Amino acid sequence: MNDIKIADLPLLYAGAELRAWADAFEVSLAGERNAPPTLDHHQCRFGKWLDSGGLAGRGSPSARQTIESLHRQVHELAAELGNLKTQGQGHEAKMGLGEFHRLKDALLKCLYAL
Repeated sequence: MNDIKIADLPLLYAGAELRAWADAFEVSLAGERNAPPTLDHHQCRFGKWLDSGGLAGRGSPSARQTIESLHRQVHELAAELGNLKTQGQGHEAKMGLGEFHRLKDALLKCLYAL
């Protein structure tokens, strides 16, 4: 098992925040929460961390760009799925959860590879 370095804790916390946001979104899509979490990728805790330079000095510029792009894509898809639900197309929205999970998992994989 790999030892966790103190310098890696911000990455672990950021990943936990992303997973918590994704879980909250799924709960809202299922109708178990009145309102979804923020869908603006700059306003979630992970986005705020990114915007404040959370990835500074970590990984290559292309790795950082990939993480930022995947994060934006996760939020864009969440907004699309939320709109489908709002328009009474809840089943179609739930059908998009596979892609939502794929994007979220790819983002976490890239984050933890740093």
